[in-house]
Amino acid sequence: MARDWTPEARQRRELIAGWQPWKHSTGAKTAAGKAIVSQNVKVGQAKRQAAIDQARAQIESLQAKVRKLRTRGADVSGLLSGKNHP
Repeated sequence: MARDWTPEARQRRELIAGWQPWKHSTGAKTAAGKAIVSQNVKVGQAKRQAAIDQARAQIESLQAKVRKLRTRGADVSGLLSGKNHP
């Protein structure tokens, strides 16, 4: 699917294409700078792990609710199959 560019976005794209900042990006040059940027991966890993932990907590919470409903004799087959959700 093609993107619908606004006139402002198109103008900005053409401006950036003209100055080509990616050609001037060199990254860290000193050993100290390289040591700092090598730690950037840890930030992404921490964010992903936090998202995984949050999803697991939500799943555990929902599973506890289903167990509670089952002990009350409720029919939870539709909940587990996802048929009740759009």
